[in-house]
Amino acid sequence: MVLLAESYVKTLDLLQEERAIEASQEFKRNFVQPVKKLYSEAAEVYPPRFSKVDDWCAWTKRLYVLTRKAENALRDGQTQQALAELSRLREHFYLLHVEAETQKSNDYIYAFLMRAQAEHPDAAELNSLATLVMDAEPCRSTGADADGYEKARSDWSSTVTALLEDGTIDADEIGPLREITYDFYRSFGVQFE
Repeated sequence: MVLLAESYVKTLDLLQEERAIEASQEFKRNFVQPVKKLYSEAAEVYPPRFSKVDDWCAWTKRLYVLTRKAENALRDGQTQQALAELSRLREHFYLLHVEAETQKSNDYIYAFLMRAQAEHPDAAELNSLATLVMDAEPCRSTGADADGYEKARSDWSSTVTALLEDGTIDADEIGPLREITYDFYRSFGVQFE
């Protein structure tokens, strides 16, 4: 899972840098190949931390399908489609963690970002998710930059708290809320190991 998470982030970074060919190569080499191996060799044997998942086989099959869709879009240079497929992959891991009850801060950051993208975000729901972000254990990849994570989380929390303190989200607050959350997500929420 760690290799998949690292490759996912590298692929997104390369796409952001408009290096689509390199993104496709990275994804194929370090994401597609491990997923194929997982699907063919371990589809029926779940890792112990995912023992609460009802149907591991179905989850790995869906992972394989989503991975192939992303691979095809990347190969064909369809950057927007590739980004959409990569987003579906992140959601797939999020749902796995919810079902297995293994969410960490990265999953709550992701959930906050998704709820903040709603046409009319709910302040109470976002406040609840912000609390979960602050209370959750960081994911493993955060350990490499624990100080950076603490600073980013504190900065994000200060801004979000100020925006949500009146219990509503005004139209002029949505943009800053989404922007700071996206930046926090790209640094510490995109990982899904």
